[in-house]
Amino acid sequence: MEARYQLRQCPESVSTLPDRVPLRQLPGMLIGVEQQRQIDLPDGYEFSTGTSRLDPARVHYLLSNYAYWAAKRTRQTQDAAIAHSRNYGIYWVASQQQVAYARVVTDGVTFAWLADVIVDPAHRGRGIGRALIAGVVADLEPLGLKRIVLKASDEGVHLYEQFGWHAVEKPDAWMELRSAGTVQR
Repeated sequence: MEARYQLRQCPESVSTLPDRVPLRQLPGMLIGVEQQRQIDLPDGYEFSTGTSRLDPARVHYLLSNYAYWAAKRTRQTQDAAIAHSRNYGIYWVASQQQVAYARVVTDGVTFAWLADVIVDPAHRGRGIGRALIAGVVADLEPLGLKRIVLKASDEGVHLYEQFGWHAVEKPDAWMELRSAGTVQR
């Protein structure tokens, strides 16, 4: 089910949803209004949670060409990741072309992992990444998740910190299991 988002300029403070569930303080980005979220986007762009609107070929192109972590990911693998994730996109209205993508893997109750955040280089520097993350946070907020994790690139750390992310507590306690064919980075 696609979430609907109204786009407009938002004041510097964040309101609450009608049922008084507080939203995180995200200055200038989100306002809960009648179960809709307001996302501040530059003119000419739209945010959507609609998987049917995604352009899987474009997502694969952006990730394989501009994301070091996905450079060798096959289209088949990317399509499977899309199929098993909550997906988010930002679209340039003039062409309806997808210019940004992010996905979340979650149990829907306690935990989520934000992954594959990418903005087309031709559209960077316009607040698209910030709007994308605002939309993701707004979509996940009603779930009441205990933790949303991500692995941030050096250039992405500042963006995520604006939304309240910080280094994990006791990072040495986190572990991973890699498949035999996976190269460590």
